[in-house]
Amino acid sequence: MADTMTELYNIAKRDGVDVKDIMASAIKEYVDVHGPGNSQTLIPSFVPGGSKSNGQVEAEIIRELLNKGEVRYVDVVNRVRNSGLGNDRILPAVNHIVKALVDKEVAVWR
Repeated sequence: MADTMTELYNIAKRDGVDVKDIMASAIKEYVDVHGPGNSQTLIPSFVPGGSKSNGQVEAEIIRELLNKGEVRYVDVVNRVRNSGLGNDRILPAVNHIVKALVDKEVAVWR
């Protein structure tokens, strides 16, 4: 970090710019970009008991099932059905979870 700051001061001096102006500009840009929040994940999903995105639900199920050496396909289906995902998301979620488990070398029995 010290090297970066030294380089910043050298560049600012070379360009005839005040470091405070560079910092203010960088901070403003950061706030403009990150201020609205992460548009890919709903804010309530970060609150305990809040709603979760489909991806978060799938990731939780994957983490839970990774601890097992093997699982039955029907158990994955039932776990997804009980997760609260909408009916239109059950099959895609099951397929995604099964692929992730197989990729991590967990046996999935049909």
